[in-house]
Amino acid sequence: FNSFLCDALCFHRLGRQGKTVIMSIHQPRYSIFKTFDTLSLLSNGEFVYQGPANQAMRYFEEIGEIKRFD
Repeated sequence: FNSFLCDALCFHRLGRQGKTVIMSIHQPRYSIFKTFDTLSLLSNGEFVYQGPANQAMRYFEEIGEIKRFD
């Protein structure tokens, strides 16, 4: 663990206790990203996605912005 991951886990616990936690993180690694419940993505100051973090890839696949190569 590094200090940021420990902070992220503490923030996650606070969220589970009903507290609102807002963070701005540029390109988090997957181990940190998967602790997010809700995700808000902006492009040029406009929201392009706001919803469950674990549904973001599916959303962009459905609108044709991402193609999966399995």
